[in-house]
Amino acid sequence: MVEGRGIGRRGRVALMGLALVAVIAGCAGSSSTEDPSGVLDPGDDPVVLAPEPLEGRAWTLISYVHDGQDEDVPEGIEITALFEADEGKVGVGSLSGSGGCNQYGGSYVADDGAISLGHLAWTEMACAPEIMVQEMAFLGVISSVTKYATTTTHLTLTDATGSESATFQR
Repeated sequence: MVEGRGIGRRGRVALMGLALVAVIAGCAGSSSTEDPSGVLDPGDDPVVLAPEPLEGRAWTLISYVHDGQDEDVPEGIEITALFEADEGKVGVGSLSGSGGCNQYGGSYVADDGAISLGHLAWTEMACAPEIMVQEMAFLGVISSVTKYATTTTHLTLTDATGSESATFQR
């Protein structure tokens, strides 16, 4: 090779081959896609998804079941739940939120879809009677949950019978 003339024909062919391999590798991604609802469509590829984390997210209640009846959250009322793991631990920590009028809190232990809430305590501010009734119903419902499931947008709590008890969204 003559100095100052570049890499020569063989070098150019090798570089073009490497570039082609890089382009092909970049196009060979997974056939999985995520639709706007946040649900993964794995196509033909088997995909195992880890559950979305329970902790570190503010969840807002959208519905719950009380005495066998589906209940929607009254307009203008925000009922929330925030699970925060103890330092250095996953699945063990504190639960806090708003019941619609009062603040509540307690402890929780969660592992592989199972959840147990410790004793819940709450403030005792006076609110409109219908809000107080709804708040006590909600606190009773979440006190008895035994399972949870999360997606990118929703948290569902279920009771010991497997019945859906409460649904939250992010």
